[in-house]
Amino acid sequence: MKLLKDKSVKIGEKEYPIRMSVRSMINFEELAGHSIATINTLSDISILFYCTVVAAGEKLTYEQFMDMIDVSDNCLS
Repeated sequence: MKLLKDKSVKIGEKEYPIRMSVRSMINFEELAGHSIATINTLSDISILFYCTVVAAGEKLTYEQFMDMIDVSDNCLS
């Protein structure tokens, strides 16, 4: 299944693996408090993005993740 293949994203100067998996989708629903089928806001998107990074093995909190993507003007590439 293509959805479960590992990919990566560069945040600042570091490359982070991401994985859209069942685990990341369940974590999203737990954090957001609603179904992944109803993603509507920027907050939802940032939570899902965080969940894909954590599902790939990164050990960080949502606050740490948000701090990382907030620190630079060109944080994602």
